[in-house]
Amino acid sequence: MGKKVNLKVLPDNYNKEVEAGSRLMDAINENNISIESTCGSKGKCGKCKVKLLEGKISNITENEKKLLSEKEIDEKIVLACERTVLGDITIEIINENKDMVEKGQIIKSNKNINPIVEKIYLELPLP
Repeated sequence: MGKKVNLKVLPDNYNKEVEAGSRLMDAINENNISIESTCGSKGKCGKCKVKLLEGKISNITENEKKLLSEKEIDEKIVLACERTVLGDITIEIINENKDMVEKGQIIKSNKNINPIVEKIYLELPLP
């Protein structure tokens, strides 16, 4: 068993110990907090946005640079499926479809979905 760190989730003021080095999305899902991820946490949809209020997580990824605006990056908005928890952190769930549930209840999670639709960016030549 590895080092444990504290994950605090706002606005519900939820605190839980999680494994350091775990993916943020996994830490969130394993603690019965569900956030939207229509791509099944594959870094393609950009829906699993959370705001990092304090703490240490892994560096921004290339997928985030494609899916987040410069303003979002400046405001410390991150994609939960792309980042790893490195120390105690406080995040704020910002998506509108967030569900906080208690143990034993049904969780709306897309973590096992393998979507057939994929977002592709194309650059077309000018005429």
